[in-house]
Amino acid sequence: MKLKSERMSALLKIMLGALVVLSLLDLAGSFAYAASESFYADYVMSINDKISFLLAVLYLIILVIYLIWIYRVHADLNRLIPGYPRSPVKSLACMLIPIYNFYGVPSTFYIMGSHFQKNDIQKQGRSISALSIPVIILFFMKYASNRLININIDEPSASLYIFDGLISATMYFIFYRLTVSIARALFQLNGRTSVEASPNEENVLSR
Repeated sequence: MKLKSERMSALLKIMLGALVVLSLLDLAGSFAYAASESFYADYVMSINDKISFLLAVLYLIILVIYLIWIYRVHADLNRLIPGYPRSPVKSLACMLIPIYNFYGVPSTFYIMGSHFQKNDIQKQGRSISALSIPVIILFFMKYASNRLININIDEPSASLYIFDGLISATMYFIFYRLTVSIARALFQLNGRTSVEASPNEENVLSR
């Protein structure tokens, strides 16, 4: 049976890959600003402004796609793993409810990874569980850096922008890796389930 999340996984991987590239370009702009403010103003600022705009638009689009994707991923998990502890609706709640999502987001990925490992998909399962921990750390770091930038908006610090850019690029890359690992794990699990189901269907038909 085809995975409900298959197409969304492919789309999300492409868009997250683009987000990582744009965030690295934005980070390069921050380094240019730190090296020379006059050079940045003359040659980099106009390009960097466009990159920042594209980043913001792409980020918002990805947020919507990500929520649809996580819902469909959990629909697949509930079909493939009997008794899976998170429903599609609960997974959305874990992502969307303020404060609770500081627990909900990493726990969603940790539970996912541990269940893949229980179903003998060790490599992807370990990767997903391991990446669930940096996610919450980076969330807090991103929140802190945004607060500091807003406080010092009148006197922007190049080092602060570099720090924020590093956090953003790392966080986007981790979500890219999570998407790739989850898509692969679901593909493996779905293939195994389909193979196991085929002999049973043949036995039923032969009776």
